[in-house]
Amino acid sequence: MSEQVKSQGKKPPRRYGISFYDSLNDARNDLENLTQKSHEVDQLNIIIRAEGAFEDAELSKIGKLFSGKAWVAIHEKRVEEGWYNSAH
Repeated sequence: MSEQVKSQGKKPPRRYGISFYDSLNDARNDLENLTQKSHEVDQLNIIIRAEGAFEDAELSKIGKLFSGKAWVAIHEKRVEEGWYNSAH
């Protein structure tokens, strides 16, 4: 962490990654790939298109789960805008 970030009490920028899946099972079946992607970023967002309040202990260790149409729309917009291309 830079001295400027420390002195201002700010957190350093974080790198985010993203993966979309149609169902929770699809994400579970891609666990190896998700694990690899999670090592390349500070936070991996795992987006499930299916509606529901999904909880999965194994996936939650790898990334942050989001599900449903609203979250899909938010994250698709971020992808379109290039939000995931830089640290925040």
